[in-house]
Amino acid sequence: MNSQPPISYQDYAPTEHFQPTLALSPDGRKLLYVSDRRGGFALWSADLDSGDHKQLTQPGLTVRELSWGPADVVAFTADRDGAESTRLYVVRITDSGVTGVGGLRAGSGLVQQHLSEYGGWSADGGTIYFSSNERSLEDSDVMAFDIAGKTVRHITESTGVLEPCAVDPAGKHILLLKQNTNSEIHSGIVDLGTGELTFPAGLNGPDSVTFPFAWADPDGTAVYAVSNLGRDLMGILRFDLRTNSGSWVFEPVWEVEDAVLVAPGKLAVAVNVNGYSQIHLLGWGDPRVLDLPPGVCRYLTCSRGGERLAVLWETATGPANVYVADLGTGTVSKITDSRTSSADAVRVEPRSIAVQSFDREVPALLYAPVVEPGQRCPVVVSIHGGPDAQERPRYSYGGFYQYLASRGVAVIAPNYRGSRGYGSSYQRLIQRDWGGDELRDIAACAEWVRTCDWTDPDRIALFGASYGGFAVLSCLGRYPEYWCAGVDIVGPSNLVSFLKTVPPTWRAGMYRSVGHPEHDAEMLTARSPLSFAENIRAPLHVIQGALDPRVSRQESDQLVAELERLGREVEYVVYPDEGHGVIKKENILDSFTRLSAFLDLHLFDQK
Repeated sequence: MNSQPPISYQDYAPTEHFQPTLALSPDGRKLLYVSDRRGGFALWSADLDSGDHKQLTQPGLTVRELSWGPADVVAFTADRDGAESTRLYVVRITDSGVTGVGGLRAGSGLVQQHLSEYGGWSADGGTIYFSSNERSLEDSDVMAFDIAGKTVRHITESTGVLEPCAVDPAGKHILLLKQNTNSEIHSGIVDLGTGELTFPAGLNGPDSVTFPFAWADPDGTAVYAVSNLGRDLMGILRFDLRTNSGSWVFEPVWEVEDAVLVAPGKLAVAVNVNGYSQIHLLGWGDPRVLDLPPGVCRYLTCSRGGERLAVLWETATGPANVYVADLGTGTVSKITDSRTSSADAVRVEPRSIAVQSFDREVPALLYAPVVEPGQRCPVVVSIHGGPDAQERPRYSYGGFYQYLASRGVAVIAPNYRGSRGYGSSYQRLIQRDWGGDELRDIAACAEWVRTCDWTDPDRIALFGASYGGFAVLSCLGRYPEYWCAGVDIVGPSNLVSFLKTVPPTWRAGMYRSVGHPEHDAEMLTARSPLSFAENIRAPLHVIQGALDPRVSRQESDQLVAELERLGREVEYVVYPDEGHGVIKKENILDSFTRLSAFLDLHLFDQK
């Protein structure tokens, strides 16, 4: 095995990336997935009996979500160049490929059409239910697309973001969710005959998250939901609509992150165990856990007959791949083969640590390189986005952590307050406190690094995307003494202008969880990185997608302009054909090659 570190990030770049979506045919014999194997994110099919893979759509149309109906009809959403103006497409799967059935063109660049993660088809497969904000850009309605007649009708017309989840067996009601904020999601039911929308009181509560994912009974009188109703951690709730009461089916000591109904009384449940996923099979007698390598579940689905379960699975040391479990035999097979160009590239497993902040311990992952006795290595503090996401043992940023470790750079990635995976009370700590105590958690990581005898306290850099970019900019300006460099990818620089330009369907939820751009302007301005730009001393590398619908280009433009006015060192790269982040293969390689050179310069070439 080659003991020398690879010479470039390309040694660690995956041969292909996947969108977090999968769909199995009703009989479980075919699988659909979305891969950039030949360029952009295209729709692919895999015959699970023969092992043959076939590309069904052409690159250029970025496929986002998949749903396979009861027969041979498939729905997917797609957009172009990362603008996230998604359109619904309906196709028929044949042996030779796909045949177009129909599609819905978005009315403007702000219109988004979405499929349910859990499926929203009528029993005969003639109608698919989806969500769209075409009627009102700030609200998402539940819509129905009749495949034979190619007609569309509204099921709901109300305020808020509604998403259909499942049609009851009799075809009379739709189970749906209403997203108020990321930490307040309610379950509702709409009567398809009358259009009446109800939110059962016993199923919902203030500051609760209840994801309804399936009807529990053939007669449509009970539902399953992933919920934290009345508790801190997410579990599986079975709710009886007749008695307006629920009972807990599964209450692990860690958070449930996803679940699917495999067959009546049988569930597949993904549990987030300190960042690592476990797939539990419930209802087969003794509890079973799928045999998968230590890693993270990116997506989970099953065939309608319950024969097979498919999961997109990613580890800390290797790229994501699709696995399929035969639920009859219990065997698990790897269906795709994403890999890196260098099989001999050095890999490190992350270690879970706890960093003492000012009032609590903050969990973090540490990727530590091999350091010779008496030597000290540079460190990158990586801040995840969201903010209510979670740093997990994944092949993060296409193996960038592994590349840094191979270069002798340690990575510490904290799950600051506001991160998910540790209970709802921890996740809610960041509400209306962006740029507050979570920055003290990040600064505590820098202090922790300074106490280690194997790290260099003068060579600590910051890295982050989206909210993580906001945190990078904030820490550079508010704790400038810690950092030698920073990398900001699509991060907001002014919370007031950011909140005025978020996607329309985000506005109500963002105003509640972050602040109102007019009513809270003083508070938001005081917490904006742009207000502290004069304090930024460390060199900065900024990456922005010109078509970003979430964090508009002006957020990076205005910060870079101010830093240039102040005479600070800043590199700015704008990708004209990207949105919120970089997803095109050639742009991924270009962006990480550039920022690798930037970090090399400031982490190793110290005067």
